[in-house]
Amino acid sequence: MRNSYRSILFIFYILSSVLYIPLSAQNESSKNIVVKGIVTEENEDILPFVNIYIKGTTKGTTSNIEGRFTLNIRNDRENELVFQYVGYKKYIVKIPAGNNPSPLNVILSPEQILLKEAVITANREDPAYPIIRNAIAMRKHFLREVQSYSTKMYMKSNVTLDEIPEKFFLISKKEMPDSSDLGLLYLSESVSIYNFQKPNSQKEEMIASKVAGTKAGYSFNRADIVLLNFYNNLIFIGFSERGFISPIAYNALFYYRYRLIDSFQENELLIHKIQVIPKRKSDNVFLGYIYIVDRKWNIHSINLKITRDSQVELIDSIRIRQIYIPAHDSIWTPLSLHFIGYFKVFGFRASTNFIAFFTEYDVNREFPKGFFSNEVFKVTEESTKRDSVYWESKRQTVLTEEEMTNYKEGDSLLILHESKEYQDSVNKENNVFKPLQLFMDGYSYNNWFKKYSYGINSIVDGLASFNTVEGLSINIKPWYRKTFENKQRLNVSSSLKYSFTSQDFNYYMAARYRFDNFKYQYISLSGGKYVVQYCRPDPISDFFNSIYTLLLKENYAKYYSKKYVKATYGREIINGLNFSFTTEYSQREALVNNTDYSLIKYPDKEFLSNNPLDISDDTPAFETNNALIFNFGFVIKFKQKYAIYPKRKVVYGSKYPIIRLKYRKAAMVFGCDVKFDQWEVEVSDNISFKQLGTSSISVSTGGFFNKKNMYFLDFKHFNGNQTIFMSQRNSSISIGSGGSEFNSSGNNNFQTLDYYNHSTNNTYFQTHYEHHFNGWIINKFPLIRKTKMQVVGGVNFLYTSDKKEYTELFAGIEHILKVLRIDFVTKYSKYSGIKPQVRIGMGF
Repeated sequence: MRNSYRSILFIFYILSSVLYIPLSAQNESSKNIVVKGIVTEENEDILPFVNIYIKGTTKGTTSNIEGRFTLNIRNDRENELVFQYVGYKKYIVKIPAGNNPSPLNVILSPEQILLKEAVITANREDPAYPIIRNAIAMRKHFLREVQSYSTKMYMKSNVTLDEIPEKFFLISKKEMPDSSDLGLLYLSESVSIYNFQKPNSQKEEMIASKVAGTKAGYSFNRADIVLLNFYNNLIFIGFSERGFISPIAYNALFYYRYRLIDSFQENELLIHKIQVIPKRKSDNVFLGYIYIVDRKWNIHSINLKITRDSQVELIDSIRIRQIYIPAHDSIWTPLSLHFIGYFKVFGFRASTNFIAFFTEYDVNREFPKGFFSNEVFKVTEESTKRDSVYWESKRQTVLTEEEMTNYKEGDSLLILHESKEYQDSVNKENNVFKPLQLFMDGYSYNNWFKKYSYGINSIVDGLASFNTVEGLSINIKPWYRKTFENKQRLNVSSSLKYSFTSQDFNYYMAARYRFDNFKYQYISLSGGKYVVQYCRPDPISDFFNSIYTLLLKENYAKYYSKKYVKATYGREIINGLNFSFTTEYSQREALVNNTDYSLIKYPDKEFLSNNPLDISDDTPAFETNNALIFNFGFVIKFKQKYAIYPKRKVVYGSKYPIIRLKYRKAAMVFGCDVKFDQWEVEVSDNISFKQLGTSSISVSTGGFFNKKNMYFLDFKHFNGNQTIFMSQRNSSISIGSGGSEFNSSGNNNFQTLDYYNHSTNNTYFQTHYEHHFNGWIINKFPLIRKTKMQVVGGVNFLYTSDKKEYTELFAGIEHILKVLRIDFVTKYSKYSGIKPQVRIGMGF
C-alpha cells in the first residue's frame, strides 16, 4: 500500500481511538480443550460478534465477522457455554466433562416476546416510562455499587478502507489508491490489566500488544476508550466537544421519548426492550434500544447509535453494543463492547471496528496503599514480544481470513521494509530532486535506514517577507534532523538572509538535542546576527506584515538587530515540575526604515517610523548596547497524569490549573549596559461546564525592580493585534521549557490591542477568558444548527500602572464552513473610548 495515502487514512484510526478491552485465558494445561464452532440465526445467516462465555464466569470469547469462534475450556468438569446477543434469546449449551462437541453449530432465535399489545391513548403514557423512571431512580445505586475493581481486557481494533474518491488534491494521480487497495488498512490486538478505584483512580498495564506490519507494535487500544458507563449522566465518546446524554441520565426525559417494544424471559429474569427516541435529533443523544432487567432496574444490554444529526464531525454514524452479566455477587458488570464507526473525509470512506471483552473481574477489591499513582498507563517491555502460541491462547475472538492474511503480509512487508536494500531503493525513489517542488514546497532528503533528514525551504517561502526595514529579502533556511536508536533527537535549523534593499546579510544557527525522553532533558545552542521584532514571540507574522505593508501601506512590525549567542537547558525535575534556564549575551542595535515602497500608492498616507516609542521619529529608537540576560522558568502541573512506554514518557495533563513562574535578570557585567530584574506568575486552566460548553482562563501578573538601566526592547510587551485577522494562537509552553523566555501562553492574546502602546517596565496584570458554547446556543435553532456553527465569547483585560485599564469584550461564531471564525470585538480604554471591530480567524 502506498505510503502517501496510508498516513492520511490512518487518521481514521487515530480519531476513532480518541473516541473509544477484555480477555484472559487460563494457563495452558493438559486439562484444557478447544471448542470451535459457528453461530447463525434461524435463516442460516451468520451472526457476528456474539458473546460466548462460561456460565458463572466472565471467561469467554466473541464470534468473528464470519460467525466463527474458538474457546478454551476445562475438560475435567462439566461446562455450560452461554451464547448471548442483543435482540436474540440467550442460548446455553451443556458440555459434559471429557467431551468436545466441536464443531459446535449454534442457532440463535429472536427474543421470545411476552408483552401483550398495548394500546396507547392520549391519556395514557407508554409502559416504557415507569421502567425508565425506575432505572433512572436506581442509577446512583449502581454507580455506588462498584467502588473498585480489576479486570483483564482483550481488545481488537481495525480500520477498513471502503471507498476512495477519483482524485484527491493532496495526492498525485500516480499515487492515488485504486480498488485493489480497498479492505483492511489497520489491525491491532492488545491485552491489558485495568484497575479502578473511586472517585477517579485508575491504572492500566498493557501486557501484550500486536500491530500488523510494525516492529514496535504499541497499540492505540486503551481501556478508557471502551469503558463506557451508561449509568453516568454524560457519555464522552469523542467527535464532539460535548458529552452524549445517557438514556437513563437524571434529565433523560427532557431529551428522549421511549417506547416499550417487547419483554422477554431470560432464565428467571424478565427483560424489557425499550426503544430510545430523541426528542430533538440535533442534541447530543443516542437512538436505538436499551434493555432493562425488571424489578432490579439495571442495564442488561444496549444497542445504540449516533448519527450526524447529533452535530458530530467526520463520522456518518457510530454504533455501540454492550452486554452486562452478573459477574460477582449479583453485581452486573460489562462483559463486552462492540463499537463500529463509519467515516467519510475528502471522499475517502472508512469504517473502524472495536471489539472488547472483559474477564477475571475482582469487584470491590482492596488495593494496597500506594498502588495508584500519577502513572495511569504503562506498556511493558515484553508486550510486543509475545509469540503466536501466546496469542492463540489469549485471543478472545477468531481472526478472519482477511485478518490472518493481513498479519502475514504485514510481517513479510516489515522484513522487507527493514532491509537496507529496500530502504536504499525508497531513499532513491523519494529523494529525487524536482525543480518545481523546490519552488513551491522546498526540498528534503530522508534516509529512513539511518534515520536522518535534511532540507531547505521553498523559494516562495524565502521571498515571502517584505518590511520597511529590510525591504525585499531572500531567506534560505537549511535544516537537519536525526533520531537515534534510543529515541534521542537532534534538530538543527538555520537561516541565511540577504536584504536587497539595505544590502545587509543576517544569519543564525540553532541546535536542540533531547537526550532523555523520560525527564524531557534537552540542551539548545543558538547564535548569529538577526533582525527581530521588539515583542517576542512575534505579535504579527512576517506574512501578514508583508500583506499590510505592500497592499495597505501599514508597517505594524517594528524591528531591531542583534548579534547574540544563547544557551538553554531544560528538564522535568519531578513529575509535574519542569524547569529551564537560559542565558543570552547580545549586542542590540536600533534600525530605521530603508524603503517606502508599496504595491498600491496612497498619496495622503506615509509609512510610520520604525521607532515603537515615537512613530513620527525616524531616528534610531535607542543606542547600541550590550546585554547579558538570564531567564529562569518553572511550570507546575499538580498531580500530572502520564504514561510510560519502554523508551519514553507521555504526559496526559492534570485536572488542576497550570502555574508558570518566571524570573529574568539582566546583569551589568562584562561590559554590558543593562541591569534589571523581572518576575511573573501565570495561572491558566481549562474548565468544562459539560453540556454548556468549555472555558479557558489565564491570569498573570508581574513587575520589575532593580531597574538601573533599561531599554524599550527589555519592557514587558503584550500579544496585541491591529490587523483584521485574529491573533495568532501560540502553542502552550512545552515540557521542559519552563516558560523562561517570558513568552505568554497560547491563551494570552488580545484581539485589538496596539502592539506597543501598553508595553511597560512597571507592574502589570492581565486576564483572558474565553468560553466555547459548543453548540449549546445555536443548537436550539432548527435551521441554523444544521450548519454546525458554534458561539464563542469572552473578555480580555489588561492593567498597567502607567496606562491603567484596557478591556476587550468579544462574541463570535466559529466552525463556519468547519474552519472559519468571526469575532465582533468592542475595546475600551481611558485613551481611546469604545471602538467596535471585527476579527477573522480559524475556528475548528
